[in-house]
Amino acid sequence: MNAGYRFIEVEQHGDVALVKLKQRRLTESEIAMLGDELLRVGQEGCPRVVLSLAPSPEYLFSVFLAKLIALQRQLTELGGGLKLMGCDALLLDVFETCQIKERFEFYPDAESALQSWRQG
Repeated sequence: MNAGYRFIEVEQHGDVALVKLKQRRLTESEIAMLGDELLRVGQEGCPRVVLSLAPSPEYLFSVFLAKLIALQRQLTELGGGLKLMGCDALLLDVFETCQIKERFEFYPDAESALQSWRQG
């Protein structure tokens, strides 16, 4: 499932994809391409996605946050969704400050995030 991805690494766990960013620093245009890759994971049979944000991206542009919101909606339409893991306190504060924290489920590690999908 990793074939052709420039910005992400994907581990498939049944019908759930555990996705890690390959780089911590992305430009706005690269964020758009990252979003396309994440959506492709869902379209290729894994609409339930756990995205690791550890270590935290160096820059958290508003376009990145908007991309996560759009991706959450698109994956939900495909019958899945987006859960986030590995967010440190500073990153959680960014989501809180932008008033979007309630849109996502946050988990400390991969096992707890994957387990949440298994439990429905």
